[in-house]
Amino acid sequence: MRWPCASLLAFATTALLVAAQSPSPSSSARAACAFTCHNVDLKGAEISFVTTDAEALVCSFVVNEVDRTCTYHSVTGSLINDNNDSACAPVAVRQCASKRFNIVQALAERRRLAAAARPQTSVPDLSKMRRRAALRRAK
Repeated sequence: MRWPCASLLAFATTALLVAAQSPSPSSSARAACAFTCHNVDLKGAEISFVTTDAEALVCSFVVNEVDRTCTYHSVTGSLINDNNDSACAPVAVRQCASKRFNIVQALAERRRLAAAARPQTSVPDLSKMRRRAALRRAK
C-alpha cells in the first residue's frame, strides 16, 4: 500500500509544479516564431552554415568551393544582401513552435518509443510445428 501512495504523491507534486510554471492561457496559445535559412538556395546549392545575431541572419552556401552568403533581417525575414549570384530566396523561412505542451502527444510518443524498445514476440506457426513433428516421426 506504500507504493501507490508514494506514486500518487509524486504525481500530484509534479502536476502542481507544471501548473505553477505554465504561462497564462492567452500567452500559451501564441506561437514563438523565428526566421531560419532555406536548406538549399534557388540554384540547388545546400546550406553550409548559419550565423545569427540580433539584426541579421546570414546563410552560407558553398558553390564550387566558394562561400556565397544570403543575409536576411532577423525580425522581418526580408533579404538584405544577396552575395550568391541572385540565388537567394526573397524571404527567409518562418518557423513557429507552439509554446503549449501537449500532454496527449507526449504520452503517445512515450508509448510508441516504449513499444519499439520491447523485443518483438512471434506467434508460433502451427503448420511449421506439425511439419517438424511429422519429420521427426518419420525418422
